[in-house]
Amino acid sequence: WARTPQELCEAVAQLEDEVGEAIAREDRQRLCDLFVRGASALSPPDEPATWLPGCCAASTADVDWKAEQSSLDQLRDAQEHRLRATVIASLSNMDFQYSGVLGRA
Repeated sequence: WARTPQELCEAVAQLEDEVGEAIAREDRQRLCDLFVRGASALSPPDEPATWLPGCCAASTADVDWKAEQSSLDQLRDAQEHRLRATVIASLSNMDFQYSGVLGRA
C-alpha cells in the first residue's frame, strides 16, 4: 500500500479526501470500494510498525537510530489511527440496503 512514511501519509490523506467526497455525494458504490481499500490496508492490531530509515545527510555514526525509529513508529501509529478513523467513517456512512454493499459481504 505504502512503502515509506511519506507515501503512507499521502495515501491516507488521499483516502480521507475520497471518503469525504463519496459521503458528500452519497456515492454508495464508491464508498463501498473505498471501505474495502482502506480496510485492506489496515495492519493487524498487534503488528509492530517497522520502517527502515531512509537515506540521510549525516553519517550513520551521527544518527541516533533508536530515536529515529521511535519517531517513525509514532508517525506510523498516527497514520494507522487516521486510516482506522477513515475506515470507520466509511463504514458508518454505508447504506447496508444497497445491493453493492451486500454483494461484497
